[in-house]
Amino acid sequence: MLVLTLTHFSPQLHMRLAIGTREFCEENVVAVGGNGKVYKEVLHGVEVAVKRIPQERIEGMREFLAEVSILGRMKHRNLVGLRGWCKKERGNLILVYDFMNNGSLDKRIFECEERMMLTWEERLQVLKNVAAGVLYLHEGWEVKVLHRDIKANNVLLDKDMNARLGDFGLAHMHDHHGQVATTRVIGTVGYIAPEVIRTGKASIMSDVFGFGILVLEVICGRRPIEEHKPGLIEWLVSLMVQGQLHSAIDERLKAKGGYTIEEVERLLHSGCESVGGGNGLS
Repeated sequence: MLVLTLTHFSPQLHMRLAIGTREFCEENVVAVGGNGKVYKEVLHGVEVAVKRIPQERIEGMREFLAEVSILGRMKHRNLVGLRGWCKKERGNLILVYDFMNNGSLDKRIFECEERMMLTWEERLQVLKNVAAGVLYLHEGWEVKVLHRDIKANNVLLDKDMNARLGDFGLAHMHDHHGQVATTRVIGTVGYIAPEVIRTGKASIMSDVFGFGILVLEVICGRRPIEEHKPGLIEWLVSLMVQGQLHSAIDERLKAKGGYTIEEVERLLHSGCESVGGGNGLS
């Protein structure tokens, strides 16, 4: 196993990364985020994902510190593994992760050809994996961790299609009996719980809200907010009133089958309960 736990800049590591990614050239980019780009690299024969964050970006520095202080200390099969990091004075911040061969969940739900689309069984497994990862963050570690940005784009799929929750740049940790001391509204529009917008305070239930939205979009094949369409929750409520909730399943899955109406309705009810304050992780 490749282990690079470097809290200080290593010229040798940075040189290997630069050479492996051909000086961080565009053809090696596998993802682009608000604070930097992610490159595919091979170190010691192991495929890794390398995020390069310009140090001058204040938000980038916050993301780097959050990833190192939280994900750098946690190990779980349903969390993306952080293999190492380094910091170059007046240069770039580097984070090295396990490489996720099958990319992000949102691309396998919303932006792929039909042959690459996740089946019903694969979608169920993804939701189970993410639920296990979130439960570990909330209850399984020495302190409580709030992810604060659970969404399909932050769920990555490994070579065996196991889902792992990633992107801990907005995560916050505190002891199991303490309160989250923050008044900043952060997250992604469509996934932010109403109480966070009102008070600025995140909680376990705001993560549950994000997980609930994830359940709904994975089953429906529809983002929480789409142009020229009613919001996902509004649309589901109208179908529920009509007794047609099962018809919300992703249209592309209807031809493939593999599910029952009871399964669909149970999961959609669970997602709606999570969004409405239920405990959809149980």
